[in-house]
Amino acid sequence: MVEDGSYAFKAIDGHLFSADGSTMIMYAPMNTAEEYQIPAGVKVLMGGAFRSSQYLKKVTVPDSVNDIGKAFAYSSLTTIILGNGVTEIVADAFYDCVNLSSITIPNTVTKIGLLPFAGCDSLEYITFNGTVEEWTAITHAWYKYYSTVRCTDGEVDENNKITIY
Repeated sequence: MVEDGSYAFKAIDGHLFSADGSTMIMYAPMNTAEEYQIPAGVKVLMGGAFRSSQYLKKVTVPDSVNDIGKAFAYSSLTTIILGNGVTEIVADAFYDCVNLSSITIPNTVTKIGLLPFAGCDSLEYITFNGTVEEWTAITHAWYKYYSTVRCTDGEVDENNKITIY
């Protein structure tokens, strides 16, 4: 609970944010909603922000967010849709999201860190909102895709085999 007039924090629908609303610190752990749209204007998601979100299944990240860090690591989410403000996916960004079955990555991402999907055993596919050429141009620190990457003009499988439609 955040006291009225707090100079450091505020609550929006029970979730914890910085006082200016630009940083999401924590999703309310006991919230029973299955879907959540992060408010427009949020720029940063703190590490572990969704870690205790046991009922939450789907999160949509607005274009205003440019730093997702490790906000989704250890979460119970099944679907994540990243907005166009995201340019980098750090190492272990989605670590041990065992229920994650799909993620949408914008073509604004230019760098992906080491093993971002380690422990995501349910990940069926990655949707990339760009072309195969754009996907292969991303700086990847990981050596193998954990699932098929679906692009606008083709796909890249877990063995890096490219199929153009």
